[in-house]
Formats: sequence, structure tokens, C-alpha cells
Amino acid sequence: MLWGHYAEKHKGLSLGFEMAAEGRGEYYYPFSSDLQLKQVLVGAESALSRRNIAEALGTLSAEAEVFKARAAFRSFKVVRQKNEGRWT
Repeated sequence: MLWGHYAEKHKGLSLGFEMAAEGRGEYYYPFSSDLQLKQVLVGAESALSRRNIAEALGTLSAEAEVFKARAAFRSFKVVRQKNEGRWT
């Protein structure tokens, strides 16, 4: 549901952040220097290339794990695309 609704039918991105210890358990956390970008999940239908993402991230590219996602085969989950050839 999340990807289909919020990420424009699997064409968008999902960003994963690490928060300062006192922020654990909160659903909404303001953007600040306490947040560290840790993951960028690229939607299965996204036209963005690895290069596009790396250029957009700039120096954060070395700090964040970036990968293409896909729908799971036997459940309603979004999982990592293991076939690296599916994303240029």
C-alpha cells in the first residue's frame, strides 16, 4: 500500500533515516541535524538510474545504502531487487 500510494505507483523513492536516541518511538520527527540518511529505496518502476541517485545525493552517496526495490513474489511486501542487472 505504501509504495502504491505514496511513491507514485512504485516510481518514487523511500528514504530511511537514523534518528538520535531520544527520538526513538516517534512517528513524526522534524528534519534536523539529528537525522542521518541511511537508506534510499528506489521504486521498482522508477526511471531513475544509479547515476541519477548518486548525483542527487552528492557526498551522502557514500553514507547511504541505495538499492532498487520490487514487490515480493509471495506476499504483499516490498523487498530488495537482488538482480542487479535490472537497474542501470
